[in-house]
Amino acid sequence: VQEGWLVANREGRRSSYALQPDAAPRFGRANRRIYAPPGVDWDGRWTLLLAPNGSIDSALRAAVRKELEWEGFAMLAPGLLAHPAADPDGVAEVLRRVEGGGKIFVCAATELPCAGARPLAELVREGWDLSAVVTGYRRFIKEFSPLLDLLRGEPEPDPQQAFIVRTLLIHAYRRVQLHDPM
Repeated sequence: VQEGWLVANREGRRSSYALQPDAAPRFGRANRRIYAPPGVDWDGRWTLLLAPNGSIDSALRAAVRKELEWEGFAMLAPGLLAHPAADPDGVAEVLRRVEGGGKIFVCAATELPCAGARPLAELVREGWDLSAVVTGYRRFIKEFSPLLDLLRGEPEPDPQQAFIVRTLLIHAYRRVQLHDPM
């Protein structure tokens, strides 16, 4: 609810939750990222978003940055966001949702061969703090590894326990995986 994914409805002492209508496209992309097999090959193409000085106000700039960082983009410089494997539909949906369509330049880029420039792949180390992603994955493994041993040694959990454990595991994994720029 705090992250804008769900809306809470209260009837007396009971609460129910439903997917926020605006969150449905974001939920679909997150679902694909969490459950799809990881891509191992990268074609070297980057998605760049450019918002030159004065082209958008500070509120829109902050909204775009917040939403696209959640999508795995990094801010490389003021007004320049980049992602090595961005989902074009996701970018379009974010810009539509924050009312940034038609105000920001979106392009694909590759490095120019033989230009003598630094390789664009080095932007990954400079744009993303991958140590935080690595730490997140290690913490996830450390926290949930005992569960595997417990499940091997104990009788099968009842359906309610299994649902709770699976929900907590997926929620913890999503928190790490969705910060991974892939």
